[in-house]
Amino acid sequence: MGAAASPSIGAARAGTGVGPVLRDARVETRIGEVYCKAGPPLMPQESGAMPEVSRQYPDLLPAPRAVDTGRGWRVLPDCGGDSLLRVPDLSRWQAVLWRWAHLHMAQARAVEEWWARGMPARRLPRMMQLTEPLMTLAARLLASSPPGLAEAEVADLHALPRRRH
Repeated sequence: MGAAASPSIGAARAGTGVGPVLRDARVETRIGEVYCKAGPPLMPQESGAMPEVSRQYPDLLPAPRAVDTGRGWRVLPDCGGDSLLRVPDLSRWQAVLWRWAHLHMAQARAVEEWWARGMPARRLPRMMQLTEPLMTLAARLLASSPPGLAEAEVADLHALPRRRH
């Protein structure tokens, strides 16, 4: 693989128990540009789910070219397009979130099939527990940096009561 064309956030914070939050890069290769991603250590199984989810939803997620389930890495073809961070039109965000929400609801209905494939049981209370350090770190990374949240906004978010739906 060649050099990374546009690496993005790669944050590791000692003492959080989270490790690398996200490491990703677009890389030019002899087969074209690819997108390399590693998820947080609390969710290495995400990479193993990608081939099945992309089979079910090829319009939302391209089939991975390579997956390392042990380390949570995957290599996907680069789909191009603009990052939603550069799209001020709220309706585009709503459309994307609506489609992803429906994908997740469908997968929730198939939870026993995912367990049979070796995915860990991560019901909402457990996910809230596992992701709290990640959310805290993400809020700190965004605080007081454009287009991040102001420190007071971060404090307000943490003050909100937890709801389980």
